[in-house]
Amino acid sequence: MKIAIEAFKFGFKTIIKRPLFFMYALIVTKLVWLAGLMLSSLLAFPFFLPLISFVQRIIEVLKGVLSGGILKMFDGGLTPDGAKGAGEVAKGIGKMGGFLGGAAIGGAGGGGALGAAKGGLIGGGIQTGLKLYSAVKDIINEIMQSPMLFVLFVIGLIIFILTSRMVYDFLILGWTRIALEFKDKGFSSIRSLFSTSDSLFKYFLATVAFGFILIIPLELFGVFYLVSMIPALPLAFSKFIVFLGYIVSSILLLFVSSKFWFYGYFIVGENADVVESLKKSYMLKGVFYNFVSLFVMFGLATLVPLSIFYILPTVGLILLALYVAVSSMAGYLAMAFLYRKMMR
Repeated sequence: MKIAIEAFKFGFKTIIKRPLFFMYALIVTKLVWLAGLMLSSLLAFPFFLPLISFVQRIIEVLKGVLSGGILKMFDGGLTPDGAKGAGEVAKGIGKMGGFLGGAAIGGAGGGGALGAAKGGLIGGGIQTGLKLYSAVKDIINEIMQSPMLFVLFVIGLIIFILTSRMVYDFLILGWTRIALEFKDKGFSSIRSLFSTSDSLFKYFLATVAFGFILIIPLELFGVFYLVSMIPALPLAFSKFIVFLGYIVSSILLLFVSSKFWFYGYFIVGENADVVESLKKSYMLKGVFYNFVSLFVMFGLATLVPLSIFYILPTVGLILLALYVAVSSMAGYLAMAFLYRKMMR
C-alpha cells in the first residue's frame, strides 16, 4: 500500500510542478491522435467508396420515415377543436404508422383529440423505430450478401483499425518514455513523445499477445456458464454458479492484467523483445497488490468531482473533465514509479 500511495502522489505532484509542459504534451497528443484518425480514414476510404450509395439510402430512409411520420403528425395540430382536430391528428399519426391514434378517434371530442395525439405519439414513435430498423437491416443484409462489397468493407475496416491502433500505440509508448524520464531524471521533453518508433512493432505484437492472454479468464467464465446450463441443476443453484463464475473470472482477469501490465515499460525502458517483456512483467514482485491499490485510489479520487457534480452540476462537470485529463497523465507517471520500485 505504501508504494502505491507514493506512486499516486508522484503522479499528481509531477503534473502540478510542470503544468505547462503536461498541458502542451496533452494538446500535442490530441492533435497527433486526430491526425492519425484522419490518416486512417483516408487510407480506408477507397474501400468504402462502393458503400456510399448504401449510406445514402440509409439517410433517405431516415429522412423519409421521420418527415413522413413525426413532423406530419404535428401538421394536424394538437389543439382540441372537436372532431375536426381529432381527425387531423389521427391523419398525421396514420401517415407515421401510429396504431394508438386510430383507437382514440372514436371519442372525437376535445379531449379525444389530445388523447389521440398523445397515444399516436407513443405508438408512432415505436412504429417509426421499427420501420427504420427494418429498412437499415435490409440494406445491411444486401451488403452482406454481396461478396465483393463485403470483402471491400472488411479490408477497409481492417486498414482503419490497424493504422489507428498503430498511432495509438505510438502515443502510448511516447507517454511511457516521458513517464520513465520524469521518474529517473525529473524532467523530459516533447521530443520523447516521438522517440519510440523503433519499438512500435514490438509493442504491437506484445499487445496482441497480451490480448490473447486476457482471453483465459473469459474462457473460465464460459466454463462456469456452461455448467450452469445443466438441466438437472436447480434454477437457484444455476444462478449461483453464474455469479460465482463472474466473481472468479473478474478476479483472475484483474490478476492477469496486473501481472502483464508492465510489458510496455520493459520494451521502452530496457528495449526488451516481445516474449522477454511479457515474461519480465510477470516476474515482478508485489504487482497485484500495488496495482489494485493504485487502481482503487484513482477510482476513489473520481468521487470528488462526482460529488461536486451532484451539488453543482456545471462546476462538477468541468472538474470531472479536468480530472479525467489529468489522471490519464498521472496514471502513466504512477505506473512508471511502480515499475522502478518493483524492479529493485
